Amino acid sequence: MRLTLCSLLLAACGSDVAIEGLYQTTYETSNSQGCTEGPMMIQKPFFQVKKGDILGHSIYTAEFCDTMDPASCNGALAGAVLTQPIDNGWSGVVTISSGSNGTCSLEYITASAILSGTKLHAEVKQYGDTVMLADAQCTTEEAGKRGTSLPCKSFDVVEGTRVR
Repeated sequence: MRLTLCSLLLAACGSDVAIEGLYQTTYETSNSQGCTEGPMMIQKPFFQVKKGDILGHSIYTAEFCDTMDPASCNGALAGAVLTQPIDNGWSGVVTISSGSNGTCSLEYITASAILSGTKLHAEVKQYGDTVMLADAQCTTEEAGKRGTSLPCKSFDVVEGTRVR
């Protein structure tokens, strides 16, 4: 499996908003069938956004938490890797490819998190398909080229209020 964090090394644009922190979940939907919002359901009462660093570039990831204790946090928000500052938040794209013998699985994941005061709104959309491609063409670049033209597989939304 090959994985690429697209846009990671591009020049930063937008505002460099610090979104790390612990948030109390106030709204959550999940649709594992497509790119419309699913039913409202709060699975975990909190989520944590962590700031990291890859090759000198800031990234943010999110994970759900059982309590306000960061040690209770596990279960990452699938594909939520934020690498690019945007107005009032961060966004990111992850491309994944794997395959052999002419069968190729391509994944394209978009994520964004927008901060408004103490409220964070995050969205993750996952696109993907298994296609017939020569092994040499089964690349993360191919997943990136196909992007949102791949079938949408899921859409997750989470909102929360920063508690620390």
